[in-house]
Amino acid sequence: MADIRAILGLFPKTSDYENLRIKLEEEYNNLLAFKNSKELHSYHELETYLKSEEYLQKKKDILSLRFSQTDDFQKEKEFQRLSKAKDIRLYYKTRDSEELKRFQELEKSAELKKYEELDKYIHSTEFAAVKKEASLPAKEKFRRSDLFKTLEQYNSQKSSELIKGYYKFINHPWYADFEDAIAEGLPQKIENLAKDKEAIKEYQALKRTREYKRYHKLLHSPHKHAYDKMHGSDELEAFKDLEDFINSGDFKRKKHEIESFSFKDTEEFKKLEQYQILNNSDSIKFYYKFKNSKELKNYLDLHNSKRIGKFEELKEYISSDEFIRFKAYATKSPKKRWHESKEFEKLQEFESLKESEKIKWYFKNISSKKFDWHRVWSETFFDSFSEKKLDTKKWLTRYFWGDKMFKGSYSLSHDKHFVTDGDNLLIDGGRLHIITRKEEVVGKSWSSSYGFVTRNFGFTSGLINTGNSFQQKYGTFEAKIKFHPSAEIQNAFWMLSKTFVPRIDIANARKKVIFGTAWGDPKAPGSIRNNSKTKKRSKLSSDFFIYSLEWTPLRLTWKINGMEVASTAQGVPAEPMYLLLGCGLQEEINNGILPAMMEIDWVRCYQHKDYKDMEQE
Repeated sequence: MADIRAILGLFPKTSDYENLRIKLEEEYNNLLAFKNSKELHSYHELETYLKSEEYLQKKKDILSLRFSQTDDFQKEKEFQRLSKAKDIRLYYKTRDSEELKRFQELEKSAELKKYEELDKYIHSTEFAAVKKEASLPAKEKFRRSDLFKTLEQYNSQKSSELIKGYYKFINHPWYADFEDAIAEGLPQKIENLAKDKEAIKEYQALKRTREYKRYHKLLHSPHKHAYDKMHGSDELEAFKDLEDFINSGDFKRKKHEIESFSFKDTEEFKKLEQYQILNNSDSIKFYYKFKNSKELKNYLDLHNSKRIGKFEELKEYISSDEFIRFKAYATKSPKKRWHESKEFEKLQEFESLKESEKIKWYFKNISSKKFDWHRVWSETFFDSFSEKKLDTKKWLTRYFWGDKMFKGSYSLSHDKHFVTDGDNLLIDGGRLHIITRKEEVVGKSWSSSYGFVTRNFGFTSGLINTGNSFQQKYGTFEAKIKFHPSAEIQNAFWMLSKTFVPRIDIANARKKVIFGTAWGDPKAPGSIRNNSKTKKRSKLSSDFFIYSLEWTPLRLTWKINGMEVASTAQGVPAEPMYLLLGCGLQEEINNGILPAMMEIDWVRCYQHKDYKDMEQE
């Protein structure tokens, strides 16, 4: 319902109303900006954290912490126990000693390697056998020698039947005659004469000679077979060589060497002497003494053991900055620990933020009812005409259908003025001036009976509309306008859709200022219906006023400077519409008031969050 002050035309002062709006909008924008600020984000983050189980548990842990109840305390206690253990103390004493260092150097030395090789050999059966053999009697040494085997071989061959038979044969007194008979060819000669009957006497005479008789006797000697077998053979030559060696001085010398050879003459005796020198050396004595010591046994038992590994691990941890810091922290008083904690720091930071003037201001105003409008409305269109030229991306400077049909301008049949294509528009001082002039032009005019016709006009004017750039269903649509005081000059701020209905006059200044709507079937003029309220033009032409339309699915509400002046639930459009602002003449005038201006400071449109999804329906 309209306020009684609106009925009386007592509207709030435009500057006061606008300043209040600007102040509220700035404050709300500041609230939104602060809502996304690091300061408020920190406040909420801290508030959430300080109420969390994590924070409460950390606080409890900090205040209830006792070093004696920690794992680190047990580790320190275990380390101290191990530090006092005799085997561990002895281990580190041995590990760091010069004795172990010397032992390890000797262990890798060539001296020890030589000693161990000699020790192994001196105590071997091989060494014992050499020593035993070198200590035998002279005859026994010779009997066991290879030279004795050679002598036995000679005696064996000398006793063989072939060797004995051979030497008996060649040692016969007639052996020289035997060899001479063969050399002189006696056997062949006898054989030839025996075959010749005429030489029988010669044959018989030859057989009676001494040479033949001796030859014949040896030829039938029992040792002739041994002679034939051995004479000129390799076996006989080998026997002779062996006999020569046995009878030689070399054999006698070697036999003497064998029979006189003692242990001192052996390589084994030299090795024994080397072994005894090393065995009596300080290094070897030290090595085996230390090797059998309890210190080394303890060191070897613990070296790389789990026990030493555990001790080393504990020692490293107890010496670490981590343990030192924790022990220092854990042995402080609970109150001091708490005051030094990050959690306490966060609590202090939260308390400080809580007392911040900005935080207090934010929570005082964020839910304030004075911002109820801002919470549900968002700006969808704005032009403050702050540029030197009109923004043609937002505004058409002719009727929407003239632009669509022939890219030109036209006026309506009842208009006395022609709507120029921007010639009657001027931006000056951040305001748009739509100027009505007296001038003769030829232009198009639209008649529902004849369509577009060309005629003469005695006046010109202008308009702007958002038909190409902006159309919206439901919302708040407003403009800050100063109407010309003359009732003969029409100044209008209205909305249209695809045709001339539906139409909403947000503020149509004629003799009176009309706030109304028209609806019906554009194809049936008789169905067109109107609903409107009016205000005196004289009260609305002395200054700028902010004219607003709030359009919801159920109601249309008109306001001036935020004060309701009309409202209806009839003829509420349900389709997107665009804005138009313009001025002109419905009747010819000739009283010198032209040129006349309609001034527009700004235009704004808003969308309600509840109706945003309905816009495309």
